[in-house]
Amino acid sequence: MKEQTLFHDTKKQITLFNTYNYASYEDIIQQYSKEFRNLIKPKGDTCFGFWMQTLADLELLDLELQGLTKIYYIDPINKIVDFEGDDDYVRNRVAHLELVLNKPSLYCEFVDEFDDTNAYAFHNLYPYKGKFYPRIVRTLINAFKLDSNSLILDPFNGSGTTTHEASLMGIPSIGIEITPIGVMIAELKNELLFLNEKDIDFSYSDLIEILNAIENKKWEDKNSTIYKLMLIIYFDTVDAFQRTSRYEKKGKTGLFIEKFQYIKDCYKKIKKNSRK
Repeated sequence: MKEQTLFHDTKKQITLFNTYNYASYEDIIQQYSKEFRNLIKPKGDTCFGFWMQTLADLELLDLELQGLTKIYYIDPINKIVDFEGDDDYVRNRVAHLELVLNKPSLYCEFVDEFDDTNAYAFHNLYPYKGKFYPRIVRTLINAFKLDSNSLILDPFNGSGTTTHEASLMGIPSIGIEITPIGVMIAELKNELLFLNEKDIDFSYSDLIEILNAIENKKWEDKNSTIYKLMLIIYFDTVDAFQRTSRYEKKGKTGLFIEKFQYIKDCYKKIKKNSRK
């Protein structure tokens, strides 16, 4: 019986990459990733941030540009913007653009440092329910053309998203809140900005002693900011075990130290960017 072949004549068959050799999985993935980047990467010098994912984001960008520019045009397909106005002013204030005339926006540089568009600075100090995106606060501030000569009032300040974002932008603000822990968190978010680095220089043994003092209701500190900070970290630690079981291996002490270290890292990142 004559042997049959399952393959076509290679002289007549051209593969995906216009060769007679079949591509490996790695070749295919690499090629398609390049095509995908070409598809989604904006081609203009003023373009959307990577966090622009929804129609709501487009509306927020539109609202923001009304307060920041004289005339503007948004191209949602190519993810680019054209505008007339003060380039540096827009670059330092805008919350929805990654590049402004081929230079990174200040907001983009800031959130890149934290790898998060909502948990930058001390916005993630405590998982307070019902808080809103800090980017929305920045958008409204820009839409109303508020600056350092303005005074912002949030009569339902929650955990201080409004007052913290206003402080980061150099704008005075007042927050009113009835919930005691909300007031404490809101105060901390801004007070932490003005600590000296030595104020948060605690060793592991120091933190263990502090944890024990809190649990025995003997925790005291002359620095009111540090006093409140350690209480908030403790509340967050205890609450974390109620929310999920994935922290059980770390234990209360390990998680308390980890959460303190997160706050300390945030402090260093803010100080690094403060001059900008």
